[in-house]
Amino acid sequence: LTTMHGCHESILENPQIDHRFHDLMGYMRQRMDAWVPVAEKNMRIFDRVGMPDHVTRIPNGVPVNLPRSLTREELGLRESAVVLCLASRAIETKGWAAAAQMVQCLNSEGLSVDLVLLGDSTAYEDLKELALPHVHLYGHRGNIQDYMAACDIGILPRFFLGESMPLVLFDLTALGQPIFAPDSCPLPFLFAS
Repeated sequence: LTTMHGCHESILENPQIDHRFHDLMGYMRQRMDAWVPVAEKNMRIFDRVGMPDHVTRIPNGVPVNLPRSLTREELGLRESAVVLCLASRAIETKGWAAAAQMVQCLNSEGLSVDLVLLGDSTAYEDLKELALPHVHLYGHRGNIQDYMAACDIGILPRFFLGESMPLVLFDLTALGQPIFAPDSCPLPFLFAS
């Protein structure tokens, strides 16, 4: 049994990542009893290597927690600002630099916009070093819904080819937050009481 989270189609788009992939994928396809994609787009690989006998899609989900009310004051955010939130691995292809640049441009044009960034990795370190005004870095947090609840809009300015079903979309949807994301990030269906 193998689950699919976007790596296969990343290599389809960029075959230079692994020139042996097509041969290896054929071998894996025959050895697996079942394949479990988390998003419909994960199925594209089978157009290339043939459909396996057993495919079962199991969509991702997240628990809906009542967020602790973090105030904008606690977070160092301006009360009058429109607050955007991006939660992901802090890597270039997840759009961290693009989000920070967008917020700087909006503020330079006279709009009041703050950006909350949740996550760790190289982009976190790069932005931390720049210390940009109105860009608030909180690192990795286990309680991202608490931070999201203090924001106005969730954003996903990503161009990560392997994106399948970002769990952050579920978190934002569960909170009733509007989301700005490219078409490559399918919005989840939320079943809530």
